[in-house]
Amino acid sequence: MLDPAPSLHIVRTFLCRPEITFMQFISNGTLKDRIDEGDGNRPVISWMHQLSSAVAHLESFGLAHGDMKPANILVDDQDQLKLVDLDHAKPIGSDVEVGDDPYVRVHKVGKPGGCYGVAGPETEHFALGSVFWYITRGTELYSELQGHDVVNRLADRQFPDTDPDDPIDNIILNCWLTKFERAVDLLYEIERVAENISGSEGIRAVKSMSDEKYLAKKELCEGFHNLLLEDGSDQAVEIATTASLDSANESAPLSLSGGG
Repeated sequence: MLDPAPSLHIVRTFLCRPEITFMQFISNGTLKDRIDEGDGNRPVISWMHQLSSAVAHLESFGLAHGDMKPANILVDDQDQLKLVDLDHAKPIGSDVEVGDDPYVRVHKVGKPGGCYGVAGPETEHFALGSVFWYITRGTELYSELQGHDVVNRLADRQFPDTDPDDPIDNIILNCWLTKFERAVDLLYEIERVAENISGSEGIRAVKSMSDEKYLAKKELCEGFHNLLLEDGSDQAVEIATTASLDSANESAPLSLSGGG
């Protein structure tokens, strides 16, 4: 559904069949892995922009990711972020029934929607705010608390203190409080902040995959899929997981995901 107008910050799918999916392979692990390394040199404003861009892209199709968290965000070899795992993506307005603290907030009895609310700006931006907190602090929101203490504070909208003079902290708080009507409004605010922060590294330019390269990879995947049908899975999977198509400065292997 998203391939005709792909986002630079959502992992590309080259071929999707009932029994298998061929996706862009991202080699550097998850955002959680990256933060847990303890490297404080993080392109904060660029990462915030990239994730908000991915959410805005989904929103333009009437979709919410539904499970935004650091383990579902991959880091490529250029230190750029890509959203992955759209298994819980759902139409905006649907009930949200799954999620991990502190990237979801339990809704108290009597509120509409699932136990985590209704998929849309409130749920998606809340998750983004908690991811942004993780990026800026290096630890998860309320990591010092456990169990019901976390759940209750989030349900009651009790958030840790943020710095009112820090524009990034203001974005985080406004995400938690659903102050942005649309993800694109959040994007505009991040761009405004990036322009005005003294000493900011700015928002990094990102190179997109060309249509020619995408179509070549899709054709390659179709060939691997035919091998699966004709010769069984072992040979095709071995080839697919080690194959890559090289461009001038890039090598992008393929990743496979088994169908359910």
